[in-house]
Amino acid sequence: MDLHFETLLHGYILQAAAVFCLAILLAYYLAMWSKYGRDPRVGKIVPLTEPPEGLTPAAMRCLRENDLDSRGIAALLCSLAIKGYLRIICTDGAWSLSRRDAAVSPTLNKLQSTLADGQPHTVMTLADQLDLSPKGVRQAAAELTTQGIPVEITGDAMSLRASGGTLTKTLPPMDREEALLFDHLLAKHTEIKLTDKHYQFIKDGITPAEESAKAQYGATTYFLANRRIINAGWLLSLLLAVLLAVLALQPGVKELFGGIEGEGDRWVAFLVGGLFTLVGFSGVTYLAIPTWIGLGKPGNGCGGVVTAILITIFFGMFFLGGMLGALAGSITWGLYYLCALIINRIFSPLLKAYTPVGRALLDQVEGFRQYLCGAGGQQRKFLAAPEMTPQLFERYLPFAIVLDAEHAWAKQYVAAMPAATRGYQPSWCEWDLLNEGNLPWAITQLAENFSTAIESASTPPKRD
Repeated sequence: MDLHFETLLHGYILQAAAVFCLAILLAYYLAMWSKYGRDPRVGKIVPLTEPPEGLTPAAMRCLRENDLDSRGIAALLCSLAIKGYLRIICTDGAWSLSRRDAAVSPTLNKLQSTLADGQPHTVMTLADQLDLSPKGVRQAAAELTTQGIPVEITGDAMSLRASGGTLTKTLPPMDREEALLFDHLLAKHTEIKLTDKHYQFIKDGITPAEESAKAQYGATTYFLANRRIINAGWLLSLLLAVLLAVLALQPGVKELFGGIEGEGDRWVAFLVGGLFTLVGFSGVTYLAIPTWIGLGKPGNGCGGVVTAILITIFFGMFFLGGMLGALAGSITWGLYYLCALIINRIFSPLLKAYTPVGRALLDQVEGFRQYLCGAGGQQRKFLAAPEMTPQLFERYLPFAIVLDAEHAWAKQYVAAMPAATRGYQPSWCEWDLLNEGNLPWAITQLAENFSTAIESASTPPKRD
């Protein structure tokens, strides 16, 4: 073999090994993405004039975003308000929720309906039917009694007394997530101000609905996070880094190093530097960057800027220190670690994918969204669309909000019923902006501002 070629090969063997390791990692992720991370093809989208059967606003938001975010919560509260359970009030930019006198806890409605047959029911049976603990059933029975509907309790069974009355007027039924929101926010309170002073109570009230929606519609039936594949990618990155470090310390290769003396010191530089780099990279990616993005939200003043700067400096020092430590042992190894982190970070979100069942359901959701948006051109004329009425507009408004179609839906309402939209004053929301004549713009502002208020109210206050 030519001496010049041997010298060239010897001088770049570590760099070639690093490139080969990165190629292995990239090939792994490309293969996994091709097999598990690609969404099924979009099917034929057919406009639907009503929501797909069984899908609530919370379900649609979770299917589209894999999360029930603040806009989804805002839509659920709007739905509760439209159904008559609460009233949304905005005064001088301050948002609050007020429970209507006619509204009662859905748990009490279910308990009364179950006991209405006049037969005794055991506490354990009622607990299973109402998804409550036995203690919760007894508390609900006591609450019914305080509202003028006496409950007869005999041993471990209970029934309605013959003299039992009825609860306040029957309202449209709540969806599961709506019931969780109402039970945890307004069942025992007549009014809640959406301010970060009560952030812990509001956050605790929202969390059960979020968890319920994600458990049902973010599950493996509809959506795959492929966390095992991602975790395996991180592990593969680490194993390849160790192999690269072992190669770097082999005779004939270690002479290429400069800086730290001694093989043991180089090992420390590799491992500790790599660990610090990983911690710093994760902190900057998952904490610092979202903190900077969140500065545009209400309530983030000077204290938010200071927090963002401190987080960035803290994890930035970890990252730079780790890189310097790794580079002190080997520039090649340090650069490998940086490239491996970037590859893992890029593919982590790309490996999330819908299942065929989830994709088919999402196609139906998109079909309903097309109807809310007007379905476009001549196609809409062939839809058996129901006649536009104020009731239809308000019934579908929560769906339009979660599908980011509230502006188009309001425009349809204005086009179909221009007289009814002048001076629109809904009973479920008190906000001067709704009365100014531009309903599509006002509804869009309602969805955006109300969502922002909910997010701010469920976040700890920033200290200046």
